[in-house]
Amino acid sequence: MRIELFMLCIAASASVASCTSEDVITNRAEWPSCSWPASLDPDSSGSSREHCVAKRTQLSCELARGVTQLCTTNDPLRCEGADAPPPEACEALCGPGEFSATCGGVGPGAIPDPPAGCRYGSVVPAGFVYYCCPCG
Repeated sequence: MRIELFMLCIAASASVASCTSEDVITNRAEWPSCSWPASLDPDSSGSSREHCVAKRTQLSCELARGVTQLCTTNDPLRCEGADAPPPEACEALCGPGEFSATCGGVGPGAIPDPPAGCRYGSVVPAGFVYYCCPCG
């Protein structure tokens, strides 16, 4: 996959775009550090209903019988918790130069807007909307 991405970057850079080393990072263990505004850190209540909360990335993990688990995590390799799926079952939904922002929460009320520059990631019926945002 690294070679395919590299070849795509060479082809693109010959026309208009250029590629950085970040574009060819496919091993999540090699991801650079990422920062985000302090306003996206969890508040003391642990609720994200009033504001968006950041974590390093969002993972989509394929489990048995076609079940997919989504999680936000500060570890680009795996979901948090003792029963987390193995890293090889997971794929990052945000890139190495992005962090995941979770906005909203369970219950009624408006869902806060994500930080500027974020792209839509996914939504779950409970009222959470996930975004991928550029690292600071």
